Amino acid sequence: MAMAPIAEGERWAYRKGRLPFEKITVLKVVSQSGHRKVRVQFEDGPSAGEVEWVGRQYLKAPWDQRAAFVEREQRWDRAKSCAWNEPASVREAAALVITETMDGALAYDRSHGILRTSNLQALGEFAQVAPSVLLASGGFEEAEYTYLPWPAMQTIAVAKCRSSPAVVLDMVERDANAWGEMAAGFGYYRPFGNRQTIDLEQPFPEYETQKLAWDVVRNWCGETALDQWSELARVRGDNARLMEILERALAQLENTDKKYHAARLRGEVRRTVGRTS
Repeated sequence: MAMAPIAEGERWAYRKGRLPFEKITVLKVVSQSGHRKVRVQFEDGPSAGEVEWVGRQYLKAPWDQRAAFVEREQRWDRAKSCAWNEPASVREAAALVITETMDGALAYDRSHGILRTSNLQALGEFAQVAPSVLLASGGFEEAEYTYLPWPAMQTIAVAKCRSSPAVVLDMVERDANAWGEMAAGFGYYRPFGNRQTIDLEQPFPEYETQKLAWDVVRNWCGETALDQWSELARVRGDNARLMEILERALAQLENTDKKYHAARLRGEVRRTVGRTS
């Protein structure tokens, strides 16, 4: 949530961590940036009467709006807590499907297992679930969006897997290949830290969670869809290998006195590929 602008002379609620609010008066504003400091005078609490430069981020809300700030804070805390007991692999599976295969305006991963949508009615129609069911775990509106705590994200992800399994399984394959290539290049690595190599006998938790998430997604797609996709993937692989062999054969033919025949065959290949692509 964007910080509200502040002005000199205003009374604000100051708080560090989850300590009680302290009333302050703004004396000097250098910048509206959350990374700059503001000169304030404490009006109550243990520092009453003192004047200090404090971090802008500790000014939470205008003093007369502190109750609404706390209410919003508690609403978000409740929403985040809905997914606490869910396995990390299941949360990651749902987030992966939502992020990689769905329109962000319809369904967006807000993190902590919370789904954001700008069209609740359309989202319900997509999943064939009443909006009231999606809202049942404590959904709420804020600004122009509706936020749906867990398990709404799982409900929508499963619906996507059942309606477009080939799309989802293609995405899983790309994701698995990308992770596999990086892991092979660096050993098992830490994606948000330095690229240190880790003993392959002790894989890092993020990659293991991702592997479990792919299995969860495949299970959501269903055994029949997975079998069909596996057969299609096999055929695609066979075709790719055949095209590679044909390309080598045509290249060798072009190096002989059969260049005309090679060009004609290459044209037929392009037309055939164009009809089947």
